[in-house]
Amino acid sequence: MSLSATGKLRKVVAIGDVHGDYYRVLRILEEQQILIPGTLVWDPFSDNVDLVFIGDYVDWRGEQLEGYEDEWPKGSYKVLWLIKFLFETVDKLRKKYKNFSSRIYMLMGNHDDMMLESLNIFKYLANDELEEIINNPTGYAVIAQKYMDAGSDGAKIVDIVMRFLNWFVQGGQQTIDSFGGLYEWKNSLEGEMGKFLDKRLLLGVVINNRLYAHSVPDKKEFWVPIENAGKIKCGVRDRLKEAFLWGRKVWGYDFTTGQRTKPHSSSEMDDMLRKIGIKGFVVGHTPMRKDYPVLAFNGRIVNIDLHGVPGSQPYVEIYYSSDGE
Repeated sequence: MSLSATGKLRKVVAIGDVHGDYYRVLRILEEQQILIPGTLVWDPFSDNVDLVFIGDYVDWRGEQLEGYEDEWPKGSYKVLWLIKFLFETVDKLRKKYKNFSSRIYMLMGNHDDMMLESLNIFKYLANDELEEIINNPTGYAVIAQKYMDAGSDGAKIVDIVMRFLNWFVQGGQQTIDSFGGLYEWKNSLEGEMGKFLDKRLLLGVVINNRLYAHSVPDKKEFWVPIENAGKIKCGVRDRLKEAFLWGRKVWGYDFTTGQRTKPHSSSEMDDMLRKIGIKGFVVGHTPMRKDYPVLAFNGRIVNIDLHGVPGSQPYVEIYYSSDGE
């Protein structure tokens, strides 16, 4: 695939849950000849690539990562910064080269959604109040009692605080630290980085009749045709977040309890794919502890959540595109 190519053949490179593994992303981009080795320069001859990030860019929780150990705490911020930089690079290349048609898709993961929802806490608490809760466990009890005594509005605030703390202990603390602290994290997500995420994050995208999303929907109410020309946009139908950020039944887990449950049957999977109008899914969300994509249901479901496994590989597919895009 080169700048003189007709644009008929395209390559998908899909990278699973990252969780702050910045150097894993760099390695994969170099191995797939997307970045020129040792640089952050997009190879202009990789002009027919669909680069898909499957979500969960943030919230390192101590898993083994690649690269330089002393830089791991910075990973969540650096991953987001890198993807933003890649979008800017591709936009410039598409303007510069007539035949350059590479694209990037940034899908939302449940951890990314939890991070963005956690910003709501600043509508009710000042930085110093939140610092008190984070640094002093008894601080939460004092503030909770204060707001619970305020009635229904207070109960809402307590719920928001609990949601923040739930994210904080699931890797949120490391994410905040990667930005440089609570103040810097807040300012970045309310500023340029937040605007970028709001513009670019999707719940899913269909490429070559496969739906790329963070997870497979559990409930049949979500087994409906894809709209918006194959893209599922965030914020349009927020209930879809349950379907495409949290579902785990396909792997035999109830996402609300984490307990084992009966997975989808082969006939249910046939019905799901037929109703959505696709031939398969490429997802993450449920760790596989392998260094290669895991196939299920005769290859119709591909899981690329391989974080915490150094050297793990992306999902790669070559396909024919009739319109060159």
